[in-house]
Amino acid sequence: MEQVELNKRLQQHKEWLLDNIKGKKADFHDMNLSNMNFKGANLRNANFDDTNLSNTNFIDANLTGATFRNANLRNANLTGTNLVDTYFRNANFKYANLTRVVFRNANLINANLSNVNFIEVIFDYVNLRNANLSSTNLSNANLSNANFSYANLSNANFVDTYFSNTTFIEASLKNANLSGANLSGANFGSANLSSANFKNAILIKANFVNANLSGANLSSANLSGANLNYVNLRSATLNYANLSNANFIEANLKNVSLKYANLSNANFSYAIFNYANLSGANLFNANFSYVNFMYANLIYTTNLTNIQCINTNLSLQCPEEGAFIGFKKCRDDVIIKIQIMEDALRSSATTRKCRASKIKVLEIFGAEEAISVHDENFIYHVGDIKEITNFDKDRWKDCSAGIHFFITKKEAENYQII
Repeated sequence: MEQVELNKRLQQHKEWLLDNIKGKKADFHDMNLSNMNFKGANLRNANFDDTNLSNTNFIDANLTGATFRNANLRNANLTGTNLVDTYFRNANFKYANLTRVVFRNANLINANLSNVNFIEVIFDYVNLRNANLSSTNLSNANLSNANFSYANLSNANFVDTYFSNTTFIEASLKNANLSGANLSGANFGSANLSSANFKNAILIKANFVNANLSGANLSSANLSGANLNYVNLRSATLNYANLSNANFIEANLKNVSLKYANLSNANFSYAIFNYANLSGANLFNANFSYVNFMYANLIYTTNLTNIQCINTNLSLQCPEEGAFIGFKKCRDDVIIKIQIMEDALRSSATTRKCRASKIKVLEIFGAEEAISVHDENFIYHVGDIKEITNFDKDRWKDCSAGIHFFITKKEAENYQII
């Protein structure tokens, strides 16, 4: 079609919008309109289904209620267009320019929006289910109430974007950048968020149930009241994050970094914290019942008031008071049986290894004497009473000043000295 013929049809459509008896509705179904100029045209309710619109100019056009089923809009320029109630199911927008576009109540199910530049775009109540937005730029956009369920948003840029009450169920946001974005109330159920960047993001009361956040960056993010039950946060970074009143039931936080994070009133029951770093974190009134803290770092944790730790290795691994028996491995794998004295200071961190300030040697197995692994001048003989005057009272320092021991002989034997 030539531009002259197109202009004639646009005039007929304009007349039809005013009086449907005089004019004629624009029907471009299954046509090749590549490189055509629709700039400023009123195309309300026009039909572009199955049409080739590559490299087409739609700048400032009104496309309210128009249909673009299976249309090809590759490299098209839609700057400033009005796309209210527009239908784009299965449309191809790859490399299109969508600057200052308003998508309101639009249907973009299965649409291809990869590598699109969305500057100052509004997506209000838009359906993008199963759409492809990989590597797109949606920074500073308004995407409130949009539906991105099952969509591909990997490597997309959402810096400082507004996503209030947006749905991302089973969507892929792998390596996406959402730093500074407002995602309050967003639903990420079962989504793939691995290695995504949520630094400084607002995620108040967001839902992440069963989501994959492994390797994600949530530093300084606000997750207060969020639901992260059954989430995979392995090796994620949540330094300085606000996790107050959030739920992490049965979450995997292995090797996660929570330095100086606020965990007050959060529920971590049945979670895995192996090798996690919680140094400087606020644990006030948090629930760690049935949690595994094996080899976790809790040095300088603050406000341990009212924490719940039923059936967890966060509890002290040795008796809190009174004398009791322990076992220690020394140089050349020599095991000694010791009595931790009644007046001894004692502690344990997040493993079964304990420390005490004062012990008595009761028995040495297979040798006349036992030599300390870390100090060859510290020698044990049966009957000796040994005391450490500079005992470190910070229980979370697992390998600090004190005489190290285990509660059972088997644990001492199995201990691998590094």
